[in-house]
Amino acid sequence: MPEIYNDNPRTFSKYEGEKNPNKKYLKLAQKITDNVETKLKITSSSPEYWGLREMLTEEEVDVALRMKLRKFYTFEELCKLQAKQFEPAKLQELLDSMAVKGIIEYDYGDHYNDDGPIPDAPKIKRYRISFFVPGSAELFNSSLDRIEAHPPVARFFERMTFLPLEHITSMVPPGGDGIGMHVIPVEKAIDAKQESSKLEHISYWLKKYEGHISAGICSCRASRAMLEDGCEDDVNDWCVQLGDMADYTVETGRAHYITKERALEIMQASEDNGFVHQTTNIDGEDHIFDICNCDVKICNALRTALLYNTPNMERSAYTAHVTAENCVACGRCVEFCPAGALKLGQKICSKDGPIEYPKQPLPDKIHWGKYGSREYPPDRHRPLQSRLPRPRPSSGLFEDGQGRPLRRSPRPHQAGKPLPRRLRPRLQ
Repeated sequence: MPEIYNDNPRTFSKYEGEKNPNKKYLKLAQKITDNVETKLKITSSSPEYWGLREMLTEEEVDVALRMKLRKFYTFEELCKLQAKQFEPAKLQELLDSMAVKGIIEYDYGDHYNDDGPIPDAPKIKRYRISFFVPGSAELFNSSLDRIEAHPPVARFFERMTFLPLEHITSMVPPGGDGIGMHVIPVEKAIDAKQESSKLEHISYWLKKYEGHISAGICSCRASRAMLEDGCEDDVNDWCVQLGDMADYTVETGRAHYITKERALEIMQASEDNGFVHQTTNIDGEDHIFDICNCDVKICNALRTALLYNTPNMERSAYTAHVTAENCVACGRCVEFCPAGALKLGQKICSKDGPIEYPKQPLPDKIHWGKYGSREYPPDRHRPLQSRLPRPRPSSGLFEDGQGRPLRRSPRPHQAGKPLPRRLRPRLQ
């Protein structure tokens, strides 16, 4: 399968492939990335490197290098960490700049419960370095002015949704293990007898964070438009932020506050357009910070799940089923399904009963090669990779790969002579 990569010249960074890369940026990229390949070796060609070079000054990199990934620090704690290099006033200036750019997030402490904001809870501003995705890659692209000023950040975002999964597809378990997004439903009417977790419903989150809800541009739509690979959707007000993230996005100029009713209007418009509601829960089961209303044609998260055949990364606790007796073949389910699971004209059943269609095996059931394709299916009668030589009888392996004791057949001139030194057993 060919690699998906954009060749729009505007989105190529002048820092890509630098002959003498800045070691500070390399070190910060190494700290943040979750890409298996670049975790081993970051170069100036790595998107983590040139993405950071596009956005951060060396002083900002110095601040970030002294912070642990996704660990919260108060300003006083950061002053102690940075005391040798920056005065408090200068440090505050750098933190404000980094927050606006998106390499740093901040909140005001955990002051929410199931009933919403805790009254009179003390608010202490805390800063942390975020992941690339979800995190700074989106935040770099959360302003149209920033994308226009730094077009390479659009390509950086696309790369950082694609590359981290490239080498670990077969290791992603059912449920996604925290990778990717989580699809949640918009309920029009909830049956009182329905047994489902309240955490699955958008209304639960909107009620919990009421008063701290914002709306801003969709980073996927905006960045992929820069890559000339987007759609005709307006980018504004499709992403809804909640809780501390809502306060952060408003204060850094990325979004504006909205009411719960306006949020529901956005969700309904998304439903009417066939968009998919997704959220993350990387901060714990009962804490989210964003509801994305994703167009299936350009959403980076949905695209990655489809490309690598990892639907569990994006799935909901609810699954859709066709009720045969109610189906009139209107085609709306085919149009709206984000994974292309339905095709108009499929026979739902025959005279012998329902038809069982073949399903593609998921990566947790079979080893998948590069880009999600099964380049070398497991076969006990041959090596897993055709470029490896077949074991010879003298190599100590049977043709099926099973081991056996090595035998030494002494030649005539070696009869009665001791083994070479390298083969003698070591005395304890």
